[in-house]
Order: sequence, then C-alpha cells, then structure tokens
Amino acid sequence: MDYDIVFIMNPGRWLQYSPYLIALIILGFLGLTVLWAISTPYATVQYDFLGFIEDPEIFFPKEISDKNPQVISLNDVSLSNIGFPYSSFEVGDTVRFEIAVENEIYIIQEVLSRPPIDVQLGWLLPIFVALIYWIISVGVISFRNQDRAADLFFVFCQTSVVILAAGSATSFGPLYVSNIYNVFLWFLGPIMILFHLQFPKQRSITKIRILIGVLFGIAILGSFPYVIINRRELLTIEWGIDILIASQLLLAGCLITVVGILIYTHRSTKNPQIRGKIRIVTLGAFVGLVPVLALTILPNALFGEPLIPAHFVFLVLIVVPLSYGYAIVRHRLIEIEKHVNRGATQVLVFSLVGGIYFLLTALLNNITLITSIDPLIINTILVLFLASIFTPLRKKVQILVDQAFYGGWYDYRSAIVKITDGLEQITDLRMLATSLCQRTLNTLLLENIFLFLTGPKGDLSIYESYGKVDSVFQEAASFPILPPDSPLLAHLTNLGGPVDTASLRSSLANEDLLPEDIELLDNSYTRLWVPIYGREQISGILALGQKVGGDIYSVDDYYILGVVSRQVGPLIENIHLLTRLRQHAKELELRVEERTAELYDAKERVEAILASVGEGVFVTDLDGSIITVNNAFENQLYYSPNEVFSQDFYSLFIEDNSPEILADIRLTLREGEVWDGDLQSRRKDGTVFDVQLTIAPVRDQHGRMVGYVGSQRDITKQRELDRLKDQFISDVSHELRTPITNLSLYIGILEQASREKSAEYMSIIKTEIKRLTVLLEDILDLSRLKGKQLDLQPGNINDIINQVVDANKFMAITSDLDLEFYPGEHIPPVPMDENLVARVITNLVSNAIRYTPDGSIIVLTSMEDHKVCVQVKDTGMGIPSEDLPHIFDRFYRGREVRQTKIQGTGLGLAIVKEIVELHDGTIELISEVDQGTTINIWFPLEEELMWPEKLS
Repeated sequence: MDYDIVFIMNPGRWLQYSPYLIALIILGFLGLTVLWAISTPYATVQYDFLGFIEDPEIFFPKEISDKNPQVISLNDVSLSNIGFPYSSFEVGDTVRFEIAVENEIYIIQEVLSRPPIDVQLGWLLPIFVALIYWIISVGVISFRNQDRAADLFFVFCQTSVVILAAGSATSFGPLYVSNIYNVFLWFLGPIMILFHLQFPKQRSITKIRILIGVLFGIAILGSFPYVIINRRELLTIEWGIDILIASQLLLAGCLITVVGILIYTHRSTKNPQIRGKIRIVTLGAFVGLVPVLALTILPNALFGEPLIPAHFVFLVLIVVPLSYGYAIVRHRLIEIEKHVNRGATQVLVFSLVGGIYFLLTALLNNITLITSIDPLIINTILVLFLASIFTPLRKKVQILVDQAFYGGWYDYRSAIVKITDGLEQITDLRMLATSLCQRTLNTLLLENIFLFLTGPKGDLSIYESYGKVDSVFQEAASFPILPPDSPLLAHLTNLGGPVDTASLRSSLANEDLLPEDIELLDNSYTRLWVPIYGREQISGILALGQKVGGDIYSVDDYYILGVVSRQVGPLIENIHLLTRLRQHAKELELRVEERTAELYDAKERVEAILASVGEGVFVTDLDGSIITVNNAFENQLYYSPNEVFSQDFYSLFIEDNSPEILADIRLTLREGEVWDGDLQSRRKDGTVFDVQLTIAPVRDQHGRMVGYVGSQRDITKQRELDRLKDQFISDVSHELRTPITNLSLYIGILEQASREKSAEYMSIIKTEIKRLTVLLEDILDLSRLKGKQLDLQPGNINDIINQVVDANKFMAITSDLDLEFYPGEHIPPVPMDENLVARVITNLVSNAIRYTPDGSIIVLTSMEDHKVCVQVKDTGMGIPSEDLPHIFDRFYRGREVRQTKIQGTGLGLAIVKEIVELHDGTIELISEVDQGTTINIWFPLEEELMWPEKLS
C-alpha cells in the first residue's frame, strides 16, 4: 500500500510515463478512424465540406454541371447537421439528395454500398502511414537517453499522426474530425521549429523564447475558431477561408525556416556527428522525393497517368520519421547501418531506372519512324538497355550515397583490398607504415590515425601519424612510450580485436595503470584501438581518430580493421627479419675470410642471406667458374642462374677492361690476397656499366683455398656524380680564370701606370672585382637552392611583379625600351617564397632588358588549367636553335652572346629554373633569332584555391 501511495504522489513517475499514455490515447484515435473507414458506406455522389459535388458531369449535362451543383440536404436533413459525407448512414440505406443549381432543385436517389477497394485503400493509406509514425516515435522515446530532441521528435510525430488520421477521416468520419485536423495543423509548424532547434544540435532557446512564444500564440489564436465553430459553418463565414489560408502559410513558412536551420547548422558546425545526422535526414528526403518524381509526377506529365496512384504517395512520408528517428538513435542501431545504406541505394536506383524508362518511352513515342514498330519490340529493347545499365548505375549511386550522405565506406571487401593491396611487396618499415596509415585514413575517411610499433625491448612507441590538421603531429610527438610492463599494453596484447576508447577505459577501470597508460588513454585524438599481431606476439597498434562523417564505427569497419591487422602483423615481422638479415650481410662481408668454414657448414642459411644482400654476390671455384650467385647479381646483369652457372667470371670483364687489370686480379687471387677495384661490366643486353668489385679467396678449415667469393656494386650513378662534380669544378675554374687573369694583368699595369691612366685601370679592376663578386654570389645562391626546403605562404604575385617592374623601369628607359606589366584579373594567392619569386622575375626582366637592343618587354599574368602563368616576352636578339637545349645549363652562354659586350655569368637562368622547380612549377622558353624570346612560368595552386567558386 505504501508503494502505491508513493507512486500516485510522485509527479516524476507520472511525467516519465506520460508520453506512453498520450501515445495510447492517439493509438485509440487511430483505431477509431480505421473503424470509421471500414464501416462508412459509399455513394457515387461525392461532395466537399460546403456540399459542392466533385464530379457533377456524371449526373448532369454540361450546361448544368458547369453551374457548380451543391448538395443542400440528405433525406430532407440539412447538410450542416450530417457527418461528412455519409458517416450517419449504413450500408443499404437509400439516400435522397436534394441538389441546388442556382434557383432550381434536383433530386437524386441512391442506395449506399460498401466503398470500392481503391477508395477504401485511399482512406486507409494515410492511417497506415500515421501508424508507422506512431511506432517510430514510441521506439525513439523508448531508446532516448536524456535527449530533448527525442522528446520533441515524439511530440512532432504524434502531432503528425493526428493530422494524418484526422485528415483522412474528413472523407468518411464525423464533422468534428475536421476540426481536430485543423487545430493540430496550426501547431505542427511551431512544433517543427522547436524540434529542429534541438536537432541535430541542442541549443539554448532563451534568446528566442519570445519568438517561440509568438509562434505558439499565433497557433492558439488561429486554432481557437475550430474549437468553438464547426468547420463547415466556419467556411461559410467571410473570414473563415482566411483562417484556413493563414494556417497553410504558417506551415509553409515554418517548413522553409526548418530547411534554413538545417543548412545553417551544417555549415556552422564542425562536429561530424551533427553533420552526419543532417546528411542522413537529407538522404531520407532524397529517398522520398526521387520515387515520387520518377514514378508519379514524371509519368503523369508524360502520359497523363502516374505509374503509382497519387494516394500511394502517402507511403513516401514514412521515410521522414524513419530518417529522423534513425539519426536520433543511430548509436543503438549501428548493426543495421549497412542495410540502411544498401536499402536507400536500391530505392534510388529502382526509381531512377523507372524515370529513365518513362523518359525514353516518351521520346520514342514522338519519333514517327519508331511508332510504326511493334511496341513489344520497343519495350524489349528498353528493358534490355535498362538491365545493362542497372549494375554500373547502382555502383555509381552507391558511391554517391556513401560519400555524400554517410561520409563512410561500406564495401568491406573492396576496402580490405584497397588498404592491403601490394603491402607484401614493401621491404622498408617506414614505407609500409606510411602506406598503411595513408590508405586506412583515406579508405575509412578518418580525421587522423597513429601507428605504434613495439621496439626490440618490448616497449611500444609512436612510429607514424597522419591527420587532417597539423596539431595531430604535435600531439603524436608528445605521446609517451609504453614500457613492457604496461597494463594497457598487456590488455591490448590479449584483446584479439579492435576496441573503442570508452570500452578500453571501462575494462581497465580496476587496473593499477602507469602514468604513461593514463596519458595515452586521455588523449583527445583516438577513438578506436586496433592491435596488430605477428606470428608470436603483438607487433604494433593502430590508434584511429573519429570518422569524417561521424565518430561511429560500423560492424564492417571493425571487420575491415580486424582483417587488415592480421595481414599486416606478419609483414612487419618479415621486415624486421629482413632488416636483421641485411645487417648480418654487411657483417658477413667484413668477416668473409675467417667465417668461410661456417658458411660452408650452413649453406641454406648463407643462400637466404645472400638473397637479401643488396650487392651482387657470386662464388667461383679455383678455376674461376661461377657456382652460385644471388638475386642482386642476376638483376644487375640480366642473366638467369642457368645462363651464368659454370661461366668463367673473367669473361664478364674481359671485353671492356684492359688485360693488365685482369692479370692483376689473377695474380692477387693466386697469392691468396683480396683484390678490390673499379671495373666495367657488360649486361646481357650489351649495355656497359661501372662496378666496384671485391673478390677474395675462400679457405677451408685447414686454410687451403677452395674458391673465391666476390661482390660487385653498381657505381654508375656515383661515377656520373663524380663526372658532374669535376665538370662543375672545371666550369667554375674556367669562369673564375678570366676575371682573376684580368685582375692580375691590370694590377701589374697599375703599378707602372701614369697618374692619368691609373683611374682608368682602377675602374677596370673594380669592374672585374664586381664581375667576380656576382659570379661567386650566383654560385653560392645556386648551391644554397639545391635541395632547399621552402616555407611556402600564399602571396599576391601581381604585387611582386609590379614592384620588380617599377624597380627596372629606369634601366628600361635608359636603354630606350618599353617595359609594361599587364596583370591578369582574379589571380588567386600563390603558395611561394616571395623573395625567391621576386628573384626569378628580376632575373628574367633584367635579362630581357640586356638582350633587347630596341623594342619592348611585356610581363603578363594569367590563369591556365588551375595554375598561375607568368609570361615575360621581349623583342630582343633571340636565341639560336642550337643553344636552346643548353640554355638552362650552368655557366652556359651562347656563341653569339659571348661575342657581344654584354656581361653575364651563365647562371641566371639556371637559378631561375632551380627556384621554379622548388615551387613545383614548370618553365618553358620559346625563342627565334631576331624575333625575340618568350619565357612562360607556371606556379601550381593549393587545392582549395583552384576552383572559381572558391575565389569569391
């Protein structure tokens, strides 16, 4: 008894169960409307609220039906006292209609019957949709978790239930049902706005409380006439129609406001959960809208008859509460995520196929030649065509649904292939980590990802990280190293699969965690932990951040990550093993003489090691016949093992090296010593390359020579680098020799010159010193630029060019030249080092001025293929065609230029090209002798600045 008293007196308990009480009452109203729908009789005379007959041409000739016949009584009872239209009658009753047409009265009698199936179906479909609304709202309110949006969604759905049921019942129920419909219709708009102020993002409505109050006040005032006046009587009042129109305007305005709220919320928030909910609701709108357009509106417009009757459109309304309810309780329904995704795709695809069919049919019907063909043949061709495009269309729509509305990836088989394809061929741990992180980040659309790997002592530390923002890398740098005795590491080792951070914290709640464990668990970037297992123990951990489309991981995501972790673990161990083998190979090369006996006793292990050595290794007998080689040796010479076995290794070098060198090798080996030197070798295809060869005797345990082992390394690139270095030194020496010689000459002359000549010689000396200084500065600049990492910042290239042109105006005027700059319009900011870009423009403009005897220099900027183009065009002396291939070489000056008095170092264009390539740009030079030269430079743009719509 005490418990009952507490229950009755506890208002919180009543408040908790009040939604279910409201839902039961509304469910009873639904049942009542169903009872009315199946029991209400039917007559062919159908009329509206004011009694006007809907299809008068059935009963009257055209001259009478055009005068809007109006039912004024049924069985001599005024229409205002009868339900609408026949709710007060039973099946089998005879009804006598008194119909007024202007000043004349007509009488029609009809026996009421049961309504036809299509009519009754048209009555029941809105009620069925209302029942779905009711079920969804009750389900959401049951799953809610202190969510105001769920409570308001319940109110919104229950209001919609009443409107749908009452709206349908106005065709067969009592008169008061129409009043209920109009009362709730006034409140639907304000309820929608209040609901969307809490969905998908909860907001404080304190600042707009007055506005919300005004909306509900308007709804109360607008609905009040329907509380006290019958709708049929209200419509006869002068202002009754205005109230009906006002309710519709209020609902339309609220709908537009709701759309605006959703758009504003999506643009203003960065929360992926909120954006994901809006995308799901938008997907629901698309799934509902496309079938209506493709299967009802389009066929009706083309053929005058919809494929699906108009009253079936009510079924589409089911998608609206489904999408909202799913967005609210998605965290509890993640298991069916894939099915929702696939189902939405199938609805869109079938709707699009239907729309395409009707469009093609309408087009073919308008072609005279086609209309003479049997329709069966035409339909067969259309069906075959649609069947052929169904699969590719479904794939395209699936991609659109995944990326545009879900922001996720759900084809787990393709995802696994996309992540793991080719990883087994990677032999470098850093490359494997980079590929794994980048592929997982892009495939699963993650905000960030971290890879932890275990060290040789069993500790765990960060190895690789990727993210959409720089702060991710700063966070990764501060991650602690987990020692081998870490409880977190031990728990992850025994876990067996992916686990989210919340579950991990919960399972470790009673553990005595280390400070490193706590610091790692408390970071704000990780949402999911995926252990990577090798053959015997844990190899690493993938720590994943939230997904771009929301921080909820699906069942497919867990499956994908589980398969990937099982495949990657052995690869990591293989790379560790390969690394150890390579280190061992280097040690083996140093200890080959003293470890010969051990190598012969462990032949299989030697062959495995030799296969992993990067240098070509071969073993011969005492006669020099090759008995074994490794893979690197085969790759160097292009020979297969069968082709090289038993071949004299001296024959590989005899054609391209002097006999003295080969004789020296034979003598050195015969004396039991190691020979080391550089040779030229020839591949199977005849190409010659440089090798560094080391060959040493192999002795048995008794110290007797039993063969030779050699290793050769391809040093072609090193030789080329040495050649380029020597050429550079030669070029520098050549360029320095002239000014230094002139300095020495004129200093000697200056010592013996008269006072009158001293000034002239001193001027020449200063000129040569300046020339030498410019040459040295250019050489140093070119050296500094090589391999330099630039900090590129967006800048206005037109401003830089304008400054350079202004600075060179005086020199152009002095040379009697026209120097003009024509900046392009809407040039976006260019990522660049402003000082280096200014150096490029300065070099090009000054070159143009120096090599243009008369005429003009024009500088232009423009946009070409999402790149900014800078063009420097002159009317100067031009460049001969034989000089063009070398024009960007260091110290290169054409023959005709060297014959002029124009000073130069031959480094200007080399510096220009180096700076342009540092900006990932390209340069093009077009020239013709005596016609001038045009140089085009293209600077790439950042991706977010490429598209014109982003330039505003």
